[in-house]
Amino acid sequence: MRAAKILVTTIAAAMIFTGFFAIFAAAEGTSFDDAKVIGQGTYSGMVTSDYYYKVNVPAYKAILVTLTAGNNAWVSLQIYNNERQDVGLWGHASANDGEKDYAFYDGKSVTSYAVYIKISNLHFFTSSNYTIQIEFRPGDVMAGAQEIEPGKNISGMLKGSLEAHWYKINVPPYKALLVTLTAKSNSEIELELYNKNRESIGSPAYAENGGSDTTFYDAKSTSSYTVYLRIANSKLSEYSGYTLRAEFRPGDVMAGAQGISNGQTISDEIKCSFEAHWYKINVPKGKLLNVSFTSNGGEIDVTLYNSAGNVVDWKYGTKGYVNTETLGESGTIYIKVTAYEYHNTVNYTITPHLKTGSSDVEQMSNVIATTCLGGIIIAIVIIVLIIILIVKVSRGKKEKTQIQQPPKTP
Repeated sequence: MRAAKILVTTIAAAMIFTGFFAIFAAAEGTSFDDAKVIGQGTYSGMVTSDYYYKVNVPAYKAILVTLTAGNNAWVSLQIYNNERQDVGLWGHASANDGEKDYAFYDGKSVTSYAVYIKISNLHFFTSSNYTIQIEFRPGDVMAGAQEIEPGKNISGMLKGSLEAHWYKINVPPYKALLVTLTAKSNSEIELELYNKNRESIGSPAYAENGGSDTTFYDAKSTSSYTVYLRIANSKLSEYSGYTLRAEFRPGDVMAGAQGISNGQTISDEIKCSFEAHWYKINVPKGKLLNVSFTSNGGEIDVTLYNSAGNVVDWKYGTKGYVNTETLGESGTIYIKVTAYEYHNTVNYTITPHLKTGSSDVEQMSNVIATTCLGGIIIAIVIIVLIIILIVKVSRGKKEKTQIQQPPKTP
């Protein structure tokens, strides 16, 4: 009898113990404290009231959650941060009867962080089936920028309204950066440039529906520097695709001027407004420099500088020349070519010519010197003539006085 009681007690205890843990296990997902931990992937379930998930998001990443409602289902989704606070409008989604919706949150963190996802049933009397897809996306964190190389096309897709992609590129000394942004069809994209201090530089670019735009930045630096590129989605609640291409262009740095020689024709192109090309040539004493130029696609600005950076001559147009004939500067002469045609590529040629001759200043000096010398000679002659005249007049007066005096009486 005693053995039977012990057996019954043991079975009852086992049933209670098993039931307790069954209830505990069933309680998973019913609150923040017992939220079900998940990662990237697809998860399905049925919700009567609310169900909670917890996701650990990696550093430099954002989270995109796609919510799909089952047939005759009506559900909503809400994202909370690690402090269990609602992350805002873009962290909400709702779907009804097979529809899809998206929720997005970016912790903008350089370390991993946790988020909570609450699924709610919006039907009053029936449960709702749902599916969620968890995807980690690039975060809006400059420190996590992906390094890119010039001349290569970079393609990407912005899946969240607030999603942003960061890139960085190291620009060599004496170089500028030109970036071309192309939007895919049904896309709207913005591009901004930043320096290492996250200060906005250059002008932003905007492209939509298969169009392209460019942005240009020149640090005018004799050392290398890093430029950061931030690409953002301008289309609400829709995907936007893009292609990005960066290239190095000549920088507006006199110290990086390309050496050229007498009679050498240089042909090149200026791809954007304010892009500047520098050249230099040695002009011996007694020689004058003349640089002829032509352009196609727009007007160009051609300026000569001496080694001190002072302007020697300047012209603007599609054809013409600049020279050193005014002052006749010698030594290293610098030639700067630039254009102000927004978004237009301007092709140009320049050809330097050296010739023997005197500058306008030298010629004027010679004229003045010659004139002055002639004037001095004339002045001397006049003075001599005046002296001779004075002497003659003096002698004439003396002789006249002697004639007019009466002879002395003996």
